[in-house]
Amino acid sequence: MDKKQKCLIKHIIELGKFFMECDGNVDDREIKFIKDYTDQMIANKEATLEEMKTITNSIRQDLTIDYLINETRILLEYATYEEKESLLDALSSYIQKVIMADKVRHPNEEKYYKEWQNRINQTF
Repeated sequence: MDKKQKCLIKHIIELGKFFMECDGNVDDREIKFIKDYTDQMIANKEATLEEMKTITNSIRQDLTIDYLINETRILLEYATYEEKESLLDALSSYIQKVIMADKVRHPNEEKYYKEWQNRINQTF
């Protein structure tokens, strides 16, 4: 697995973890959504099970919105200009799906999503 792919997978897991936890209530449906998403990456041979375990074990426990915004910017450095818009759309869609996995849109989820979106969009 190349560095770009590893960075992307790690970031997806981190975004999922942060947005799953930021409302103060981790719901089983959110956990299932993220697990299904990463399992699909393994099924599509984007990562092996061992690689996924290694990446998952490297996830920080103290995630902040500032850290995630910085990591999104780092990830975007790997993308070509043409790839950046579709990558941001995919990350945005993923965050929205994590937020809605429990069928509840909490004010903290909305606040942090808007902050992520606004600060990333300022990059371009």
